[in-house]
Order: sequence, then C-alpha cells, then structure tokens
Amino acid sequence: MTEELEFSEHDPSVIPTDQLRAQFLRDIPHQFRRAALVLEYDKILLEHLRFAHSPLGRLALAKERLPKGDREKIVTSFTEIDELRALIGCGEIPSYDGIKDIRAILHKVEIEGSTIYIDEGLPLLRTLKAMRFLRDFFASRTKSAPTIWKSAVHLFEDRLIEMAFDSVFEDNGSVKDSASSELSRIRRDIVTTGERLRNKLASLIKKFTEDDLLQENIITQRDGRAVIPVKTEHKRKIAGMIHSVSQTGQTIYIEPAETIELNNELRSHEFAEQREIDRILRELTERIRSSVPSLLKSLEIAGHLEPIYANSRYAVAIEAAVTTTHVNCQPNDSNMVLPEARD
Repeated sequence: MTEELEFSEHDPSVIPTDQLRAQFLRDIPHQFRRAALVLEYDKILLEHLRFAHSPLGRLALAKERLPKGDREKIVTSFTEIDELRALIGCGEIPSYDGIKDIRAILHKVEIEGSTIYIDEGLPLLRTLKAMRFLRDFFASRTKSAPTIWKSAVHLFEDRLIEMAFDSVFEDNGSVKDSASSELSRIRRDIVTTGERLRNKLASLIKKFTEDDLLQENIITQRDGRAVIPVKTEHKRKIAGMIHSVSQTGQTIYIEPAETIELNNELRSHEFAEQREIDRILRELTERIRSSVPSLLKSLEIAGHLEPIYANSRYAVAIEAAVTTTHVNCQPNDSNMVLPEARD
C-alpha cells in the first residue's frame, strides 16, 4: 500500500525532495528493483529534479522516471526529449512558471453552490495564463516539436475566462475596486466614512489629552471598531462603550459615544463590501465550473511537459547521445539492448 506523501509546511503544494525519493524507490516495479539498486537509479532522479521546479512537474517527474516496460511509451519519451533538447540548444526554452497545483480548488469548484475564496483567485489566474503561454510556445514550434505538440495542443486556453479573473484580482491577490461598479461605490463610502471617523476621534483625543484622561493619544481597534485607550481611573469621565481592558488593568479601551454612529456606519459599509466580494466570487466560480474537466486534464498535460524539460536539460548537462531505436525491435520483445550505453 502506497504511503501518503507529506507536504512542506512552508508551501503546502511542495513535497520535499527526500520524500519524493523515498516514494520513488517504493514505487519502482518489483522486476526492476534490483537493476535500479545497482544503477543507483534514485540518484539519477535527484539529478533530474534539479531541473523541475513546480510541484506538479516534480510529482510527474518522479512518476515518469519509473522504469517502464511499454516500448511505445519509451520511444515516444525519447522523441519528446530529443525534440525539446534541440529547441533548448537553440536557446528556445519553455516556461513553466506560474503553473500551480490547483486540483483541490477545482474539485471544490465542481460542487454546485461552492465558491472560491479570495486567496484561491490568484493561483487560478496565474495557472490559466501559464498554461496559455506554454501552449503558445509549442503552437509556434509544431514543426520542431510535433510529438510534444500532440500533448501541448490540449492545454487549456480560454481568453474570456482569463479576462474575467484578470478584471477581478490584483497582482497581490486582492480584489480590485473596479471588479464591479457596486464594489467601487462601497469602497468610496468606506474611505469617506473612515476619514470622518478619524477626524472625529482626533478631535476627541486632543480634548481628552488636554484633560490627561488617556493612556496614549492614539486610535486603535477592538472588535473591528475604532477605540481610544483611557486610563482606568478616568473611565467614568468618558461616555461610551467599553470594549476591553489591558492585561495590566491600567488601560480601558472605550468607543466614545460621539463616534458610535460613525463606527456603525463604517461596519455596515464593510459588511456590504464583503457581500459584494462574495457575489463576485460566486459569479467567477459559476463561470469556470463547466471548464473544470478540461482544466484538470490540462494540469495532467502540464505535469507531463515539465518532466520532458527536466529530462532534456539533464541530457544537455551530461552531453548525452541522441537516442535511437533498432528497426528490428519487436513490440513484444522482453529485453532492450543498449550496446553503446555509458555512464
């Protein structure tokens, strides 16, 4: 039974190299294990992993480096490597940057009524763009890499969906003011109300400071509401709502009565903002839902293409000979002879 891999705590989509190596050794088919041990095949995997950086690519590489008995797949793999190696030799290098393992997000999106979270929008958008860029790279090189193009042609590309996500998310993953006219209006109201609240509090702080009622002349937050730090012995001198007490007991955080209505108004705008963001995210989710099967297939293809790159880069690094197969080999042969192989 295959053990479940543990992901990195720094990036939950990344599996540490030592765990990939251990899983790789466990997954080697029984009939190849002795040869893999003698050839130190796991060390070869580690060398290849230096050229694969995305979580999807590293996982796919560990699977694709497993010994195979399917001659057709082996020959196809050799052809793909030779095609990409030739491109790399000409300085034409595909980029796999931006492709994220968004399978968990997509499986959630499949569920009717589900909604993506804000922090899931940017990985989706970057992956959509990255898959299109990768497809475009091979689309312009179909004559140089016809075998690879047979896979790359199925990479997902939908400019309308991509534009829909692009119109919502900033480069840092936050939701743009322009995501909807309603959101833009609400955020203007938040700014206006926030300024009125700060001005009112600044006026009160000036007055209370002159009367030596405050622990500090600052505005702070408690439970999402603007409050001021009042000396405990003066708490009855300021009308308002007490929100909390400091650990030392020397400071009481009070929301002055004069600002309660403004605080209520600001919170109301903030709740309206969240409702509008939720509506926008639901709309995006519904828009991409029907494309989930194509996207999942596209992720498999992207995962397959990066190992080709890693294999090709490794071949270039060790100056490997171009692979050829003997014309007399039969599909049902049980052995493959490599008369000119060397380390």
